[in-house]
Amino acid sequence: GALVARAARVWRSLRSLVDHDTLSDGHYTGTTLWKMVAPDRIEYQTRGDGDGVIIGDRRWDKPSGPGPWQETSQVSVRQPVPDWVSAVDARLLGTDLVHGRPAWRISFFDPGTPAWFTILVDKATLHTVDVGMTATAHFMHDVYGPFNAPIRITPPR
Repeated sequence: GALVARAARVWRSLRSLVDHDTLSDGHYTGTTLWKMVAPDRIEYQTRGDGDGVIIGDRRWDKPSGPGPWQETSQVSVRQPVPDWVSAVDARLLGTDLVHGRPAWRISFFDPGTPAWFTILVDKATLHTVDVGMTATAHFMHDVYGPFNAPIRITPPR
């Protein structure tokens, strides 16, 4: 539990983060590339389902294919933050290598989502580099990085 809390604190201190997300319900699988810049900028590209940009309290969405961006209001979001709300019954499952670097494999339940998580946390940086989530009717796998890269998110033109 202490490792999960430390990893969450590191996550919240990031200036930017890239997330390669795969979400499935067992029939349909979607992939999305997320870019996040603290404190409130998000850009995402969903393969075949459209793109979006969120900056503060504004949002722009573009369906896949031709067509203009649509601007709307948005409740401001804070990013980057972990995918989980809390960690209950956390267990250290062992050590793996991720890109040649040692990482802890940790499993826990998040009653706030609710979902089971298995995360890989880089031992040297405490960056969460991989997240697997199992929830009712869907499964998610995220691979994270780069961390704190010089990413610029601007309104679409």
